[in-house]
Amino acid sequence: MNALPQHLNADGTAVSNTVRQVAGSIGTALPVTIMTIRTQNHSDELLQSGDMLSQAQIVSQASILGINDAYIFTAVIVGIALLVTIFVPSQKV
Repeated sequence: MNALPQHLNADGTAVSNTVRQVAGSIGTALPVTIMTIRTQNHSDELLQSGDMLSQAQIVSQASILGINDAYIFTAVIVGIALLVTIFVPSQKV
């Protein structure tokens, strides 16, 4: 907010809070969506593999694999964000 003129501080705060809320919602929705889709895919793959697993074991294993995929996705996004923040030049205000 230090970069904004004094009379625009209220607008800057409103925009900042809105962006934070939207980014938080998207940041939650994406990994959950990936987990759900990948869990279903893994479940289908495990059912077709012909392994002698019980239904409960298939659901459990598919859920674990789906969660792992969501964590990998999140780790990649965090890694990219870390690289971006390292290479963004800092400016003194």
